[in-house]
Amino acid sequence: MTERPIAVAASAADVGVLTRLICLTMFMLALAASLWLSLSDHLPDLVVRTIQGRQELAHFGMHTFLSALAALAFPQHRLRVVFGILVFAVAVELAQTTTVTRQVTAGDLTANLSGAVLGCGLIFAMRGFVLQGHGSRPGR
Repeated sequence: MTERPIAVAASAADVGVLTRLICLTMFMLALAASLWLSLSDHLPDLVVRTIQGRQELAHFGMHTFLSALAALAFPQHRLRVVFGILVFAVAVELAQTTTVTRQVTAGDLTANLSGAVLGCGLIFAMRGFVLQGHGSRPGR
């Protein structure tokens, strides 16, 4: 008796739901990680050594990644995503006043806001480009 593999055909809607679920999960994990990195007074030495002297770049990269994930997780809510991410970027920076070792700086706040705008902007621009039929699609 030979075994035949089970073939599962997923519809485009199923793939879209799964993709959105993955993006939402990644966004929630990144949100938790960014809160911990931004507000913890006891970061591991490896993290401290890695970002030493490059804090603005770390803030910029973290908020770019976080906002890109938010834009992917909530594609129908562009204005809400941008507004929410900008509020989060400011709130996290202001929340650092409650920690012992952190302080608010204009450079960090600028990096947070710039990264948030860039991440959302890139994802929304790429989605618009692909949805207008300019992206490469198989079979064309």
